[in-house]
Amino acid sequence: MRQSLISFCVFAGIVTIANADPVSDFITSDINKDKQLQKAEFQTFVTLRAKNGDKGAKWVLRFGAWGTALKAVDTNGDKIVTPAELRAFDAKN
Repeated sequence: MRQSLISFCVFAGIVTIANADPVSDFITSDINKDKQLQKAEFQTFVTLRAKNGDKGAKWVLRFGAWGTALKAVDTNGDKIVTPAELRAFDAKN
């Protein structure tokens, strides 16, 4: 995940390199410090990514596509996003 995080914009087909460090955004968003993001923490993460220039995250905010973004990243469907899931999402996009 140290590499630039690819955008969350699955349907719009936008692939952009975000500004700022996604690892820092992850750590900031992980309020309970359990090294994974619950739904509300994931929304905070996407919001931070948008503020840091990620066009896909901006798209999620603009259209309120929280469910789409979470489903795209949360591969096991437990509504919790792990660093491994973010890395896997990043690798395939």
